[in-house]
Amino acid sequence: MSKSTEPPPSTRFLYYQRIVFILTYIAYGSVYFTRKPFSLVKATLENELGFTKQNLGQIDTSFLLAYAAGQFLTGSLGDRFGARNMLAAGFLCSALACMSFGYSSTLLLMTCVWGMNGFFQSCAYPLVLKALSPWFSAKQRGYAFGVWGTCAQIGSVSANAVAAHILQQAGWRQVFVYPAVWMAGCAALIYFCLVEDPREVGEQPAHTVHTHTRAR
Repeated sequence: MSKSTEPPPSTRFLYYQRIVFILTYIAYGSVYFTRKPFSLVKATLENELGFTKQNLGQIDTSFLLAYAAGQFLTGSLGDRFGARNMLAAGFLCSALACMSFGYSSTLLLMTCVWGMNGFFQSCAYPLVLKALSPWFSAKQRGYAFGVWGTCAQIGSVSANAVAAHILQQAGWRQVFVYPAVWMAGCAALIYFCLVEDPREVGEQPAHTVHTHTRAR
């Protein structure tokens, strides 16, 4: 007769598990800081740059189409180059695109760079989950990923609040520049601190070690 047991993970494993969870929580929540600003500055762009609602819709569409296209490449690139490398590169490029948008004034350029932002952001969700998965067993993932998923709501609300404050205090261009700097910092944190595979720190993935079958 056999019985499934789940021995407690090592202290070292738990330490890195928490680090990965917190780091990816902050990182994915931060994605919204370079995604939400455009929605808040539409009226300002109409007034200051003379854009029409059709022009603004064109910029919006460029983001959505590029985001959708990026979804097709994310998985294969993540497998080839690793979640950490792809996330860091995607976050950094998203930051550069967001900052470029803040310094742009023409419809064509703003459409292009906002589309690039959408493309680079498309890697965030699937690759973050890829990085999280080895740290949680199948039994743990429902609860852990449910808690982790709140980062999207918190990030969205926080991004709107921060963008509104920056718009009022510093103008619409800084609404894109300040979050871009923060996003670049997140890219650095991911690259230097994210441990996507427990074996990098001498541990085994959760699904191979922390659940096993013992004969009786």
